[in-house]
Amino acid sequence: ALNECEKSLMTRLKKEGRARFYWDFDNSYITGSNLNSAGYFLRDNIRIFGNDMPGEWSYDTMLASQAKRRIIDTSSDVAQVKLIPELIKEIPELTPENAHETAVILADENLLMPVMTSLPENLPDINITMGYPLKHTSVYTLVKHLLDLQRNAVTENGKTLFSYRDVTSILKHSLVTTLMDEQDSKIIKEIIEKNLIRIPSGRFEKSDNLASVFRKPSSPSLISEYLKSILLMIVSDEQSENDDPAQRNIRNEFIYRVILAINRLDTVTAAPEISITLNTWISLLDRLLRNQSVPFSGEPLSGIQIMGILETRALDFKNLIILSVNEGILPAMTSGSSFIPFSLREAFGLPSINHRESVYAYHFYRLMQRAENVTFIYNSNPEGLKSGEMSRFLQQMKYDPLLKPEFLNLSFDIRNRACVSEELERTEEHQFQLISGFTDGNKNKYLSPSAINTWLNCRMKFYYRYVCGLMEPESITEEIDPALLGTLLHDTMKNLYHGFIGSSVTASAIDAIRSDRQTIRKMISSTIKELFSREKDTAIAGNELIVNEVLAVYINRILKADNAYAPFTVLDLETPVRFRVTAGEGNNIISLFAGGDIDRVDKKEGVTRIVDYKTGTIADSISSVSDLFINDRKKDPDGWLQTLFYCEGYLHEKPGIVVRPSVYKVKRAPGEHLTDLLVIKEGKGGGITVDDYNSVRHEFIKGLNSTVSTIFKSDEPFIMTGDPWSKCSYCPYRQLCIR
Repeated sequence: ALNECEKSLMTRLKKEGRARFYWDFDNSYITGSNLNSAGYFLRDNIRIFGNDMPGEWSYDTMLASQAKRRIIDTSSDVAQVKLIPELIKEIPELTPENAHETAVILADENLLMPVMTSLPENLPDINITMGYPLKHTSVYTLVKHLLDLQRNAVTENGKTLFSYRDVTSILKHSLVTTLMDEQDSKIIKEIIEKNLIRIPSGRFEKSDNLASVFRKPSSPSLISEYLKSILLMIVSDEQSENDDPAQRNIRNEFIYRVILAINRLDTVTAAPEISITLNTWISLLDRLLRNQSVPFSGEPLSGIQIMGILETRALDFKNLIILSVNEGILPAMTSGSSFIPFSLREAFGLPSINHRESVYAYHFYRLMQRAENVTFIYNSNPEGLKSGEMSRFLQQMKYDPLLKPEFLNLSFDIRNRACVSEELERTEEHQFQLISGFTDGNKNKYLSPSAINTWLNCRMKFYYRYVCGLMEPESITEEIDPALLGTLLHDTMKNLYHGFIGSSVTASAIDAIRSDRQTIRKMISSTIKELFSREKDTAIAGNELIVNEVLAVYINRILKADNAYAPFTVLDLETPVRFRVTAGEGNNIISLFAGGDIDRVDKKEGVTRIVDYKTGTIADSISSVSDLFINDRKKDPDGWLQTLFYCEGYLHEKPGIVVRPSVYKVKRAPGEHLTDLLVIKEGKGGGITVDDYNSVRHEFIKGLNSTVSTIFKSDEPFIMTGDPWSKCSYCPYRQLCIR
């Protein structure tokens, strides 16, 4: 592809007899009625400069040879890469002496590392003649994490605080884990357990290596020294001496290239008249690194050659494996940045996208001229920005009657996961796991009201949670997590009323608590730190300030309701109750404990209240007690079943007293009256208020015993809920159910 300047120079040299012109081409794409774009420039060049090749030179090698050409359709880039060892095995008589006649061509250079890791160990030597993008290396990702760490760091009260996302990303990085000892590895677990949103730099002072990583340079101008010190620490790490020497050398080369880019940026920005911010410096370095390519060099005359499509210019190979021959990759979709429109570029002979395609077409067809065994592989899966189409060059071959390529489809019989059954038959192993999970001969294992509610809402969720023992993964919550909010409310209320156990709580005492809002907020903050085992001087994160305000509102509503109910005596807080229930029939009777922890037990005028605080949605009334035990019901009655369950447990320990269920539904609109009464409302009537649990006890025990028997029935299946829209959205097991 000669421009006008080059053509003028070559014409002058030809006229003066100082130049001869030799062209490497094949008549299949130069002559004939069906002119191929591969010969676009050659036809013009031969016309202008002629051809000085000897007359006996053949230009019909592509069609005259009995070359084997295959086009393989794969479903992913991984499938392409994993196919290479099998294709290399098919090459006849491959030896170290003739290995240089075989080449693996990567139209997509991003596949270099996957190809390197997929090559069989017993191969002859390999020679890489291409560059690898620095942005796809682990060194680049570490630098990116370090820059994000500095960009997101904040300083409060003289302490440097880092975001947990940045800290965990760095601690999990493969280049940093080698710098950590056993004690350092526990930091991530501690961050999750204590729900640390911001981590002070002081937490890493015990480890010299981590202290060097998690620090904030005193000025933005020192950020380059900070990065280089960490990279050099990785290079000199003694633990990495046990790594594969080749892999270590490649890693060090990547580090060297990053340090060169940092030095280059420092040189450019060192002028005194240039003043840039930290964010600008980080953006400039990121752009430099993303455009860097690390060249590989080796022995070009030995071993299997691995190279990009442009590196094959003027080279011939006997055996070719060409990967990612997809439209948009070969030829590449990218075009040079220019304000000159396409039509003007064509009119004035400027390089255009058509010229670029012709260059790639020539390299593509010229590569096949003398090859005897050519395999083209493309990815037919249209994922992301990839089209999933074979290259236009393969399309041309497909409809060329002279080339006659063989088409193969490498497909996998992958069944749709949506065929997961909505009903799971219970096995003996399931039954054994279930029974052993709730029975151990003492009160340490018991059937909780949460487990019963889970069974009634979705039996499959019960199976995953209580039969398989699948727990929700621990993670850091930045949002107001409902479960966390409820725990904090219970603990704070316990701390507020702890001094009143056994004594009378008067309206004036409650007024005094309500008026001291500062103390309530301090108690909430103290509860947050106590819950996550934090130091007292740990800063409160932004989301926790929001939780603090929400809890203050909820607590005020509870105290307001208590004020209206006062005076009363607090009997106990967080009271554990356990009682026996049975399941089964005949000789297969199972006896186990049921129970839980009551939020508060108080007493007024001979009536004992079983109080439960609820931050979630709960029904104002129920149609009947038996409706609490309907299978696959809504979640709204969960709170009432739990409170009646606690009433039953409390009566087992203290029989003969009047017990009233009480639920504080704190999630109310401002100004809405908070009522704690259970109302049984049949039809459109006013309903009946449950002032004494004994009035509904018989019906509740009947429903409870029936449900417990069903849970432990050996032939009872585990069934998914029939209401996926309302119950599955936030279920941690929805991916297992494919919902």
